[in-house]
Amino acid sequence: MTRIGAVAVITLIAAFASLTGVLRPLDTAIADFRMRLSPVEVTGDTVFVAIDDKSLKRIGIWPWPRRIHADLLDRISEAGPRDVFFDIDFAFASNPADDAAFEAALDRAGGSTYLAAFAQDATARPDEDAELSHNLPYSAFEALSWPVSVNVPANADGMVRHYYFSGEIDGMDMPSAASFLSGVFGPENGLFRINFALQPASIPFYSVADVLDGTVPASAFEGKSVVIGAHAVELRDNFAVPVHGIVPGPLIHILASETLSRQIIPQPTTGWFGILLLTAAIGLFEIRRRGFGHWKLMTQSVVLIGAVEVTGLWLFRSQAVLLSTGVLYPGLLIYGLWRLAKALDVSNWLIRYTRAEIGNTRRLLEQVFNDSSDMILVLDHTGAILSSSASAKQLISERGDGSQTIPRELEQAALAAIEALARGSWEPSGFQETHHGRHVFQYSVTPSELEVADRRQNGSDGPRRIATISARDVTALREKEKQLIYLSTHDGRTGALRRHEFLDRLQKHMDAGNDVSVFALNLHRFKTINMTYGRDVGNLVLKEAVKRLSRTGNGLSDVVRLEGDGFAVYSVNTEDAAASVETAKRIRDIIAAPYVLGTTSARVGARIGYADHKAGSKVLATDLLDYAEEALDQAQQLGGTRIHAHEPDKIERKQRARAIERAMWTAIEDEEFNLVYQPQFDMRDGRLIGVEALLRWTNPELGQVFPDEFIEIAESNGSIAEIGRWVLGRAARDAMQMPPDVSVAVNVSGLQMLDSDLVGDVQSTLRTSSLPAHRLWLELTESVFTSPSDSVVETMRDVETLGVSWALDDFGTGYSSMAYLSKLPLRKLKLDKCFVQALGTDDTDALAIVRSVRALCSGLGIELLCEGVETEEHVKILLQENCFEAQGYFYGRPQSLKDLLANHVAGGTEASAARSGL
Repeated sequence: MTRIGAVAVITLIAAFASLTGVLRPLDTAIADFRMRLSPVEVTGDTVFVAIDDKSLKRIGIWPWPRRIHADLLDRISEAGPRDVFFDIDFAFASNPADDAAFEAALDRAGGSTYLAAFAQDATARPDEDAELSHNLPYSAFEALSWPVSVNVPANADGMVRHYYFSGEIDGMDMPSAASFLSGVFGPENGLFRINFALQPASIPFYSVADVLDGTVPASAFEGKSVVIGAHAVELRDNFAVPVHGIVPGPLIHILASETLSRQIIPQPTTGWFGILLLTAAIGLFEIRRRGFGHWKLMTQSVVLIGAVEVTGLWLFRSQAVLLSTGVLYPGLLIYGLWRLAKALDVSNWLIRYTRAEIGNTRRLLEQVFNDSSDMILVLDHTGAILSSSASAKQLISERGDGSQTIPRELEQAALAAIEALARGSWEPSGFQETHHGRHVFQYSVTPSELEVADRRQNGSDGPRRIATISARDVTALREKEKQLIYLSTHDGRTGALRRHEFLDRLQKHMDAGNDVSVFALNLHRFKTINMTYGRDVGNLVLKEAVKRLSRTGNGLSDVVRLEGDGFAVYSVNTEDAAASVETAKRIRDIIAAPYVLGTTSARVGARIGYADHKAGSKVLATDLLDYAEEALDQAQQLGGTRIHAHEPDKIERKQRARAIERAMWTAIEDEEFNLVYQPQFDMRDGRLIGVEALLRWTNPELGQVFPDEFIEIAESNGSIAEIGRWVLGRAARDAMQMPPDVSVAVNVSGLQMLDSDLVGDVQSTLRTSSLPAHRLWLELTESVFTSPSDSVVETMRDVETLGVSWALDDFGTGYSSMAYLSKLPLRKLKLDKCFVQALGTDDTDALAIVRSVRALCSGLGIELLCEGVETEEHVKILLQENCFEAQGYFYGRPQSLKDLLANHVAGGTEASAARSGL
């Protein structure tokens, strides 16, 4: 291309970019920069009265009542302004009184007030054809003011640079706020540039709060235009503008008004000015190109740009003219790059650069190839080695003729891959493995085709095909995997099986229909060896014990280590129970033989539990091992080196106990517990005086579970506190449905006294149920005091201070000290039913005991209640002995709250009286 052609192309490209608007952002940025360098203060003829944060806090609400705006307008109007513009939406009616006040203020202003009107999208997500909504001042206000358009256009970058002379509002051409304020009007819907060289900081500014407080002098508004609008950030009337950043909307109206009134509207020149200037500059540089070196060209370009910008700045400041020079700078840059490319001979440079890059890449790949930890081999279609990494030497060997070769399997895989590629049937096969000597190699083969510059050198018409073998030595990895597999099934310390492997083997024998006996054992006196000789010797004993049990000829399975010094084995096809005993004894003898460990000698014994499985029984291997371990537990309890067989009855009891314990944790949540109440009567008049709350549990799987089964379990696993808390709460709530003179007695466990916050539980129960404290009795059994505890007595006294009474249940069956009994805060003894039920029989001691207990209660000043009253004769005898309170089947069995209320409260009084002793 000739130089003239190149220059023409550069000029045309720049002209096209300028005329199509591609360079418009650059022209806009240059214009903004010139405005920034030309600050101009405003005349001060327009005053801004701002609704700022101070004003919002003073009034306290937003929107303001229109009486506030009325007061503001009156105060400003009294100063004699030229006009007043409210940049506030008054499109809708509000409080009638407030609207009337503002309407009167507009009337007093005499028609010199402008109110905002604007158009906006009618919906939240308008499309191109969506209608506009027009907001005009409320009709009563519009009649007394001038509506003005306040719509402000924004450029594509979100900046506001232009302003309307007027806008179409509700079908009318309505002049803009700036036109009214300046008195300069333009074409309908016409736009003009705002001169942002004007400084918003120079606009007179007053707060609405100060105006309402009367601290702004009248001279501030006299003869001037006043703009009232939002300034506070929370009102969200802010816009982005050049030079000044974010400004409130009212300031845009003021700057636009000042631009019109001072006739300083920025006027941009056409794009042709910059195009012609660029053409002239490039032409001059080309004419004098021989005298312009690269640095001189750069210097002259900078001088030209500087001169143009100084001129542009002078024209803007003096005439508000904006030179469109955006095309000049990219045009000169392209021209300069073209000149530089011509001087540097870019084509040859690119070739040299490409060659250097290829060379660098090749050297880098060779370095990676040689340093790779993987073994890499490249073979051709004949099996010849073309290249190999340093790490691949262990795969290469020499033939007798001096040629190199690799393991046959690898060579065949490479040749097969090349043939498959030639047929078009090759597919990646992933990694494979091969053995070479003692080593295991993992490898993959990838065939490739190479382009040949001179195909005659290749000896064929097609491309050259090769295969790349990537291999790695995984011998250590496979050995590690074997070790991990072994450790997954064997104990690392002793070599014994792990439990899951042992159970799998055992289950296979059981599934095959074999009779099997499992023997669980632990080493007697092993802890003594650990303490005496140390753990290292102890570990040697464990290993030796496993070796002895695993020796062939013992007729035993491989050993499983259960835990610590516990092991298990099994034997197959045991003839009978006697054979199992003999096998257990043989195991005991094997273990009991002396252990000679270097210079140390030790002896241990074996305690053994065993369980037999006969073919056909539906027992799993896990169950059979559990049975043997449970039998071992029994052997350990007996002491010494005992042998104990599995006893199904004991196991069933243990299993039921475990099932009860598991079910207990969710019994409260699942509402399986319930209370029944056994009534307590005054035998003299048959009056119901109290009830004893008795806990019952019905489980969907276990059925009825009685307290003598689950209370001990609850005490051992710690759930007794939660159960006791539930019983206390339910009994108190139920008592509130009984007559107010009927008390409720709740049994308390000794562990509740020691391990739970019983005082807090009682307080919470009384508070939440509203039960009077004197109606609640807590009962303790005599067994609590077999080992007297000061903390128990202290807890009893703390509960007594709440107004709750204590009773001692089942008195006469325990071993409590009479001296200690006198120190307890008791108000009642409940005589055990065994003494009452013996009354009227040949047992003369029973009556003597009743009389003694009656005398004891009289001496201690406490009440006596007799349990187990079942016959009318019992009642007569007890009344004769001045015993008045009774509980037993004669008066009523334990029953639900509903039955209790029906039988003894609502309509049941006569039946109760019929059973009195009167």
